[in-house]
This record gives sequence, structure tokens and C-alpha cells, in this order.
Amino acid sequence: MIRHVPNILTLLRIAFIPLIIFCIHIEPENFGRTLAALFFLAASATDFFDGIIARKFSSYSKFGEVLDPIADKLLVSCTILTLLKLNYVDLMPSIIIISRELIISAIREMLAGKKIDLKVTFIAKVKTAMQMAAIFFLILGSKASSIEIIDNLGRLLIWASSLITFYTAILYISNSIKYFKD
Repeated sequence: MIRHVPNILTLLRIAFIPLIIFCIHIEPENFGRTLAALFFLAASATDFFDGIIARKFSSYSKFGEVLDPIADKLLVSCTILTLLKLNYVDLMPSIIIISRELIISAIREMLAGKKIDLKVTFIAKVKTAMQMAAIFFLILGSKASSIEIIDNLGRLLIWASSLITFYTAILYISNSIKYFKD
């Protein structure tokens, strides 16, 4: 049973996405945003725990290997698009983050056809953690939290994470170019 927990957590992360978006929209200033932020935090935690459990119990599967990064990208991209629609996040970091996710997904898919797997780097894990922290603060916002600096903290973190996101895109692209020379 324990070997299925990482995949269940990954599926749960995807299931949280409509709840997060719905809660942001039902009451975008107070309770809805607070609830959405809590759902987003729970979804982000599933990313952390599915990796720990998979490593500890050696419960790797092809399904989890493929779906886990997709779940992360869906969670981040769908939430950013929702925040963008409501003007809670700036356009440029949103474009950088979503573009990188699409580009790296395409590269990974092309390399999978060649049986090549680019490992996730430590800096990419830092990028994901920063993005998730930024998105959490942007969802919560100062109106829902009554903490004035939350909006600024979220914006600062989203810009910082977009710079790291851009850097990791360059790393992945440069590390994969050698496989596309033929």
C-alpha cells in the first residue's frame, strides 16, 4: 500500500487545482482567498511529501515519474493564470514561469523518446519552492491576511523565482542541446 502513496499524493495535488481556483473566485478578498491559500499550501505539501515517501520506500513508478512534474506545472500554471486574471500577479514573471514550464516539458518529452532523462537539479527544486511560496503569499494577500507586507512579499518572491526560473531554463536547454545535434 505504501508504494502507492506518492502517486495518490500527486493525484491529490491535481485535484486541489479546481478547489484553489474556485475558492479564489467565490470571495476574492477574504475567506475565499484564505481557503484557497490553505488548499494551495496543502497541494504544495503533497509535492514535498510524495518525493520523501518515494525515496524512503523506493516506491518509484513510471506513472509517478511522468505525472509528478506535470502536477507541479499544472498547479503553478493554473494558479498563476487565475492570479493574473485578477491582477494579483505581474505579467512578466507569469510569462517567464509558464513559458519555462512548457519549454522544459517539451524538451523532456523529446528526450524521453531518445531514452534520455535529465535529472531535476537542486536549483530547480529551489525554484519550485520559491514559486510555491510566492504563489501562496499572492493568493493570501494583505486583505485576507490583514498583514500589509504580504502582497509585496509575494511580488518580490515571484520576481525572484522568475529569475531563477529563467536561469534553470537556460541550464536545461544547454544541458539538452548535445542530444539534439543529430
